[in-house]
Amino acid sequence: MEEVSNLILKGLLKDLLIAERSFLLNRSINQTSITLTNSNKKAISEILYDLTYTEMVLAICRLFDHPSKKYKTRCIKQLYTLIEERNFECQIINKKRVIEMLPHFGFPAEFQRLLSESSTFEFNKRALMFFQSEEINKPIAPALEEIKEKRDKLLSHNEEITLNTFIPYTSFETLLDYAKNVLSFFALTYAGFELKPTGDFYLTGDSHKWEIVYERFKENGG
Repeated sequence: MEEVSNLILKGLLKDLLIAERSFLLNRSINQTSITLTNSNKKAISEILYDLTYTEMVLAICRLFDHPSKKYKTRCIKQLYTLIEERNFECQIINKKRVIEMLPHFGFPAEFQRLLSESSTFEFNKRALMFFQSEEINKPIAPALEEIKEKRDKLLSHNEEITLNTFIPYTSFETLLDYAKNVLSFFALTYAGFELKPTGDFYLTGDSHKWEIVYERFKENGG
């Protein structure tokens, strides 16, 4: 389905990569910058830390935003809307391959069996219900609530409040992994291209580039 392909390739993947690159670089700075003795490196590291903090919070929140009736929001829930608008009758490009890959998209074994026995209508509806259920339960819901609180109260409105600004790296990892599963499932099922061809998200290697460059900067930069 062209709409699914465009939404993923022209919107969601961009925010996912920004979120993951920022997360990996921020975590690296947090873990290693304390050992820096060069004042210039320390100052630049502090700037990068603040920038990547903001970017990863905002990018994650964009991924998990709500569709707008006024504007076409590029968010995961917009993928769900595309399926619902077609009354769950969307064509499955290669059901056999999709069934093979279900373990890599986060579906438990009993759900994999259920989907393998489902008609197209049942498959689409049940898969969508699975993802929607995941987002209102642990660990997705509390992780998202925590990060959205930081966006709303700390980044967007600059309120004078007492807010724990410790970055919940586990929460970010949970949401990033979940977003990869959703995008990979929709890309393969309704657009026919694979984001997890071997079970691993193929763009994650690229996400480490910022982290690698920072490591070189620490070793060689002025």
